[in-house]
Amino acid sequence: MFFNKKKPKIDPKVRFQNRQFNQKLHEARTFKRTARPITEGPLNKSLQRVGLGSRLKQIFFGMLFLGLVYVIYAPNFLSVQSVRVEGLSEFERIKAEAAIYDNLNNTPFYNPQRNLFFLSKNRVREVVSTISGVDVVESIYKNFKTKALTITVKPKHEKFLVRSSDAVFDVYNDGSLKSVAGVNRDAWMGIINPGMIKIDLGGMVNLQSDDSQEFKMFFSESTVEYITKLHESMKEITGSNLAYFSIRIPQLKEQQEFLELQKKKLEEATGEEQADGALQNTDDQSFDPEPEQQVEPLLPAVDVTVPINADELDIIFQKGTDSKRTFKVIVDTKEKPEQLVQRLNLLLLQTSPERYSQFFYIDLRVPSRAYVCLLNSPCIR
Repeated sequence: MFFNKKKPKIDPKVRFQNRQFNQKLHEARTFKRTARPITEGPLNKSLQRVGLGSRLKQIFFGMLFLGLVYVIYAPNFLSVQSVRVEGLSEFERIKAEAAIYDNLNNTPFYNPQRNLFFLSKNRVREVVSTISGVDVVESIYKNFKTKALTITVKPKHEKFLVRSSDAVFDVYNDGSLKSVAGVNRDAWMGIINPGMIKIDLGGMVNLQSDDSQEFKMFFSESTVEYITKLHESMKEITGSNLAYFSIRIPQLKEQQEFLELQKKKLEEATGEEQADGALQNTDDQSFDPEPEQQVEPLLPAVDVTVPINADELDIIFQKGTDSKRTFKVIVDTKEKPEQLVQRLNLLLLQTSPERYSQFFYIDLRVPSRAYVCLLNSPCIR
């Protein structure tokens, strides 16, 4: 039947001679699969520019980036575990270590300051320097084995004993305030401590800070440096007996002139011993040279902003062994301490003991000149 008729089989050898079959076979042999086009967005283009075009490179870089983020920011084997500050008293040490821990804990998450490797030594130095008892940060050591941070500092030391109108202050060697000294104001004059420099503010003052907060710096850096050098240079003066320094504050000019005039009048009229005793009472505004006669009280206290920058100083010398018998040397801080001491020493070497006892003040503010004011003689103010 027609439907059951079988198609003749083609001999394999014969089909290779068929043109149509050979054409299909050639097409099959030369066929190349067309790659599916990849849509290139801005990110892919950027990755290709930096050499991260392949998926394998992108995965490797991603794992590396996550690892670095973990090492730098996450708590791990490089995190600071302990902080030690050496060179301070126990109280100051605890304050310094607490300040460092507080700084580390309050650091923003994007700042790797908790990591010992990336921790900035300059940042640590700034934090430690804010502690009142720290003078200089000498070294900062990172121990990666114990994950410890060790800071060695040079502490401040008490250098100045400052008398104001209502209290006596301990001041550090950098001019910053330590605390109110446990010294009575009237006993300040009799204190003898070679390691301390006594400074008198020379009148009734109200100390104020320019930032309306409790002041920390008492004297400016230049004033501290000058007084310290001048104090050291005073050792070269033969036979001198340095008592203290007094800062000439412009706002106190009227008060200081009033005190000087009263002292000179009393010394001339009643003798030095009685005059000094009476002058000491003027500090308490109760000066009474005669039982029946009262002297006008001192001028009101003036406001003085700290840190104090001294343009002029009074160097107070003691006459003999009596701490109440003194004279002063007025100096300008623009002159080098070494030159000033050399001029003063030359003048004192040429002065007889009798004349020395009559000194009221010596003015060295004019270069290459010295104006000497004696008791019982008119003097220029």
